[in-house]
Amino acid sequence: MQVLRSSTSDGTTRGQTEPLAALIAVTFLAVGLAMYGNVITDVLPGGSDEAIEQVTLDRVWEEINEDGRYPDDGSPVASLPPETFPEGNIVYVSVTRLEGDTTVTEEEHKFDSDGQRMSDVERPDDPQRAQRPIPVEVGPADVDGGTLTVEVWD
Repeated sequence: MQVLRSSTSDGTTRGQTEPLAALIAVTFLAVGLAMYGNVITDVLPGGSDEAIEQVTLDRVWEEINEDGRYPDDGSPVASLPPETFPEGNIVYVSVTRLEGDTTVTEEEHKFDSDGQRMSDVERPDDPQRAQRPIPVEVGPADVDGGTLTVEVWD
């Protein structure tokens, strides 16, 4: 009688890996990928340090807008909470609007490294700067175009 085998070989030529060796190889692969990821994020542009002014601009706009417009009542920038601003940086915020051919400053404030309003500080020649166009409400159902500007420096 003939015996049927599931394989044409007797098992001695088939490759096998010990579970411990496979686990070590997978661990080294994961560590290598993590190290590569850390290097790439430091090399590529657009990291959080370079975009601090854009993040601050987004935070300020999120805090001051009412229904997607800069409101005509009060001074919302003056009452921004300290956590809106990046810790350890000085921030200048201004809101301007166009009235005909003239640019009118609605509000401008400087905040210290703790996010508290400050009276005056010399602005550097080249701060990190971000701007965005915003609608500025000047009365009921009356909206002008404006600009929100944020400058950040150490």
